[in-house]
Amino acid sequence: MKAPVVLCCDVDPDRAEFRAGSIPHGSRLTWLGAEEGIPNLLEKIEKLEAESPMEIHFNWFIRADLQIAQILGHAAWPYINWHALLRTLRVRGDEIGWHPHFWRTRHGTNSWFQEASDEGYMERCLRTGFAAIPSLYRPRTVRSGWDFHTASSLRVVSELGLVADFSALPGIFTSGMPDVKTGTPIVVRNWLGAPDRPYHPSSHNPRTAALEPTDRLDILEIPVSTFRLPWTMRYAKHARDMIRALPHQGLSEPYVTKRPSLFNAAVSYHLTHRNAALVPFVALFHADELLFDRGAYSLSNVVKNVSIILRRYKQESLRPCFRWEEIPDVTGMGDVA
Repeated sequence: MKAPVVLCCDVDPDRAEFRAGSIPHGSRLTWLGAEEGIPNLLEKIEKLEAESPMEIHFNWFIRADLQIAQILGHAAWPYINWHALLRTLRVRGDEIGWHPHFWRTRHGTNSWFQEASDEGYMERCLRTGFAAIPSLYRPRTVRSGWDFHTASSLRVVSELGLVADFSALPGIFTSGMPDVKTGTPIVVRNWLGAPDRPYHPSSHNPRTAALEPTDRLDILEIPVSTFRLPWTMRYAKHARDMIRALPHQGLSEPYVTKRPSLFNAAVSYHLTHRNAALVPFVALFHADELLFDRGAYSLSNVVKNVSIILRRYKQESLRPCFRWEEIPDVTGMGDVA
């Protein structure tokens, strides 16, 4: 029996902690994760596919927004400059999606922060970014920066004609962490109460499935497969979060680049608590995490973790299908587990 699996990569500029020692002096934004990390991953995945009857596909969510326009001169700069890479991804059957961020500068400064309240700015950011994407790569899918949405922003991406949004993190809420450079809060998001299966959102609340056709957005929300760690791992994570002054979360996000022990826990939770033949297993990673070959986040972990999916699903007599289009329509159903 086929079972949907969606592996989502946010293709952002390299973060400082993943690029130390490899970036030329004076560089403002670099994209080594995309330009080097993605090709290296595809090379390793091709070897894994040669040993397995499965085709393994990824969903690449690429930046196009006002920050990219302000810094690089074109809101869809990556789409304009990566023709060879995007052609390679499309030929192998991968999905090329969109990853808009609501970064904004404070008036008269170069200090960036996450805009989370000015609906007008967020709509302008979305419409500008989407319009700038060449028609050749016009996306069908979207994952918002920091997994953030308001009712208004989700209505906008639905109006733009996008088919599916992968931003929801059921059970996850963060009020924001101070940015190391500016001290302003980033990673503001609230998905408490969101369903853990695909749903058509209410036009008034992105965390709620619409009950009436007049309230239903056309876009399909496909949530990330958040999971509860085993108690031993949960205790250790809680201790680390306290040390780092991070908010405690009861649920965790499944990262394909993280250590296999954590990823195996995510797969186990999904197979135990959801009907995996109907509800997609959706996991995340960032392109710059592919620059390391070992460590807490690494390229080698991706290969090991994809192998975990293949092995665990086979044990359950399931055949993982790595194409999001083949997700069955489970919207409107009750408990599918």
